[in-house]
Amino acid sequence: MSVCTFLAANVFLPEILPKGDEDDSFFLFPFDEAGLYTNQKCALLLEWNCTEEQSRQLTQYLREALRSAETVELWHVWLVDGWDYEDRPVFRRAAATIDDLLPEHLRELDDKEVLDGMGRSTAYCLSIKRKPDTDR
Repeated sequence: MSVCTFLAANVFLPEILPKGDEDDSFFLFPFDEAGLYTNQKCALLLEWNCTEEQSRQLTQYLREALRSAETVELWHVWLVDGWDYEDRPVFRRAAATIDDLLPEHLRELDDKEVLDGMGRSTAYCLSIKRKPDTDR
């Protein structure tokens, strides 16, 4: 079990794999364990340090993804194999359009505590949507 941040959408999301010495880049890897948290078809594990540059790059990636997806979910969770009713996580959701998304929103999500002192987890989801009038 560990803290995990991932993207999810109902359309294919392209991976971003390390290519060498990329100090301030984020990476997205295939992720099969999102099903406990979302019903989206495609999920990618996000590996990053949440720097200003990575936040800018991720926002650009999300903008591109929203050309074909209505919504991309950004999750920050305590990853588990499953849960019983009494120990299931609390789900907290927020939404923003891509034009309103700021680096501060990404940092706030990344800084959220996903496990309290009693062992209860909280799963945070930021649903990022494109503007309704945006052409695909």
